[in-house]
Amino acid sequence: MREYENVGLRWENILREQIQNVQDEYPEIDVRSLFAPLISMLNSNRIPSKIILSSGKVEAYGYILPAMGIRDRAISSVGFVKDSISNLPRGEKIIEWLENETIREGKLLIIDGLYNSSFLEEALQSHGFTRSNRVKMIGDIDRIVEKLKRVDTSGISSKLELLHSAEVDPSAVSMAQLESYSTSPDRVLLIMEDGKNVTYSILLSGYYGKVLGSASLVAVNSSGILGSITVTDGLDEISYRGIPLIVDFFTEVSRRHTGIGSYLLLRSVESLKLLGHTQVQLWVNTSAEAMEFYVNCGFIISGGENTTYWKDFRNSDK
Repeated sequence: MREYENVGLRWENILREQIQNVQDEYPEIDVRSLFAPLISMLNSNRIPSKIILSSGKVEAYGYILPAMGIRDRAISSVGFVKDSISNLPRGEKIIEWLENETIREGKLLIIDGLYNSSFLEEALQSHGFTRSNRVKMIGDIDRIVEKLKRVDTSGISSKLELLHSAEVDPSAVSMAQLESYSTSPDRVLLIMEDGKNVTYSILLSGYYGKVLGSASLVAVNSSGILGSITVTDGLDEISYRGIPLIVDFFTEVSRRHTGIGSYLLLRSVESLKLLGHTQVQLWVNTSAEAMEFYVNCGFIISGGENTTYWKDFRNSDK
């Protein structure tokens, strides 16, 4: 067994089964075109990668995607060329390489793709990674409005003010967002720079798609931020492309179950309807309390699923 890092190879052959797996999941998309820039970077040795060879043939691989403007994390994929040749020791070697690459820079390591091996999940669990399952949910706007109008939100409008995202100091929303996510399994996904939460500013920058201003709202009163919902055009999504995407939605912990979340969502989807949209989509962690809320509001699971594994080195000693 031999190991190599950052070696120029024909990555289109190494990733053949990975590409086919994604193509099978999204048959309506030209997945090979989506992978072309990644393969070009790998072939020209422009991003970190590692391979394990046996008898002169690649068996296992891993690579880290470019940061693309978010500096606190490393997004990676690992796999075996074929499931029949997968084994735990080789999986361990790839995971250890990813950890060493990430801990050196003090980042959050997210592995968003495991290919052709159950041994890789076993290796990740033994190394202390946390598994996160997210599903795509989609809702018919008329049905959501119908459901939400049954919720008693009487008197809420007199207790708060709804502002558009552009009218509010992003740092104030970021502080409220950080506090709200303190009890969420997705807290680790907040984007941190120099010890500060910058997720909301990243969202407003258009990183996850163009923000739809009229549907992106912040609830405030004299005490501060009560909650916020941010919606983009959904053009960055692979499936359901172009359907508005709720990229962030939170309410202050002490204000949950008071109707504020329902009121925010109702006003947001009503704005989307005025823009001519008939559906809205989102991703939700299956272990999050919010999932039941979305089901009650009329959202249904659309079939899309994303399993990731993460380990946070952002506070580790380098």
